[in-house]
Order: sequence, then C-alpha cells, then structure tokens
Amino acid sequence: MLTSKDVASIILHIIIIATFIIIFFFTYGSKLEGQVVKQQMEYIVDDLVGDIKVVAPEAAETLRKSLEQIPKPDLEEADRLAEENNSKLRKKAFIFIGIALVVGCGIVYGMSKYFDFALKDIIIANVISLIAVGLTYFLFSTFFIASYRSADPNFVKKSILKSLQKVNTHTSYKN
Repeated sequence: MLTSKDVASIILHIIIIATFIIIFFFTYGSKLEGQVVKQQMEYIVDDLVGDIKVVAPEAAETLRKSLEQIPKPDLEEADRLAEENNSKLRKKAFIFIGIALVVGCGIVYGMSKYFDFALKDIIIANVISLIAVGLTYFLFSTFFIASYRSADPNFVKKSILKSLQKVNTHTSYKN
C-alpha cells in the first residue's frame, strides 16, 4: 500500500520529469531535430544524384546546370511563420509546465505538512532520478537518434518517378 509520502514522491517525480522533457525538447531536442532533418535530406540528395551519375553522367551534369539556373524561392515568409508558430507553441508549453510545477509542488508541500513527513528525502531521491533520466535522454539523443537513418532514399526515388510519370501522362494528353 502506498503511503502519503510515496504518493507525494510520485507526484513530484512526474512533475520534474515532465518539466525536464519539455525543456529538453525545446532546447537540445529541437536543435538536434533540425540537424537530423538536414542530414537526412543531404543523404537522400547525395544518394539520388549518385545514382543519376552512374546511370547517365551527361544527364546528371545537365540536371546540375539546370538546377543552378532555377531561381531560388523566397522562403522568408514561410520561415517567419514557422518561427512565429514555434514561439507560440513554446510559450504555451512553458505556461503549462509552469502551472503544473506550481500546483504540483504546492500539493507535495501541502502533503508534507499535513502528513508530517520530510520533504528533503523526496527531493533528493527525485533529483537523483532526474539526473539519471536526463543523462539517458542526452546520451540516447546524441548517439542514437542523431545517427538514425529514417529517410529511405528508395522511397523518395519511387515517389519522384511516380510524380514524373503523372506529369508526363498529363503533358502527353495535352499535346
């Protein structure tokens, strides 16, 4: 059977870990995610271009020259909207976790006074747990998530070919 001290420890543990996860995501996690997406895209492009060079070197050179001449789209507005949306989301998350921290810590403190148990022991145990969880999150994210290849170049190639077939089919009917 759980004691009031155990229940207070569970509440504090959930609050501390939830706070850590949210802060970790909006700091290190989001930075890492951006790097991973960029690496995945570079991997797919390099794989695709490598295949074209092997099959048709002249076509690869023509494609490269054509791509250099294509005007680059202005993505400043899209970037601004994405950053604005992320900022709003970050603000909501921090407000939520701030409220949860205040309410949860208030409940735990109230329980410690009402049921007369030492809050210090619970805090120490939960800080040790947080260090273990934080270290695990950091190491796993840094060494496994960052290196995981979720992008499948063959799927991308197949999708490109299907799109080209559709364009070619629609173009053929118009001629």
